[in-house]
Amino acid sequence: MSKLCAITIQVKALSESQKKDMYELFSHYYENLNQQKFFDDLNSKEKVILLKDQKGIIRGFSTLMTIETKVNGKKVLGIFTGDTVIHDDFWGGIALTLEFFKNVSLTKLKNAHLEVYWFLISKGYKTYLLLTNNFKTYYPRYDVELQKYHHEIINSFGKTLYADEYDEDSLLVKAAHKYDRLKSSVAPITQKMMEKNPNIAYFNKMNPHWSEGDELCCIGKVDLGLAQVYLSRTIKKFLRRGLQ
Repeated sequence: MSKLCAITIQVKALSESQKKDMYELFSHYYENLNQQKFFDDLNSKEKVILLKDQKGIIRGFSTLMTIETKVNGKKVLGIFTGDTVIHDDFWGGIALTLEFFKNVSLTKLKNAHLEVYWFLISKGYKTYLLLTNNFKTYYPRYDVELQKYHHEIINSFGKTLYADEYDEDSLLVKAAHKYDRLKSSVAPITQKMMEKNPNIAYFNKMNPHWSEGDELCCIGKVDLGLAQVYLSRTIKKFLRRGLQ
């Protein structure tokens, strides 16, 4: 598997050709698409992480934007990731994750006095596992009860971005059948997977209509130790690969 190069650029710096390439890639893995809605959503974001192969072809991307809210009178900052996709030839790579952690770490460094959270909406278990596998403090989760404070943070982010579709009780953006959804062949959930991994089982329980497009709203706390922990894991991965 060849390596991908990850860069972060302003959305406004994307060419029309790049936007079309992104939509074409997205359409391979998602259905019930609307091209204009995809472009409108893309243009509403601030930044995009682009993954390119050695020939310069876009093989993946993730959109980013920051949002602010107040909870209990305190300002809270959210880093929202929107549409995200990677060509399956490159699944298992770490380029996107490294670039994402670089972005969230820089945001935290610039806002050290604020609470900063990754805010994600997940219509597939793989996105949820990125949260559970890399964050120490995250919600919702199967092993810790969701407290009122963190519930309010999720609700505030959810209502800010999805006023009409967000449901405060279930933490779901109820968009079933309305917008894009994963193709059934992309990331199915089996009984064996749920028995083996309680996080997958929990995601399936919390978002029973994920295959129809519903999305579970989640947060992961970004602190100054997050980048250090992930860097350590990444170095270990590289060392293991080098010994194989």
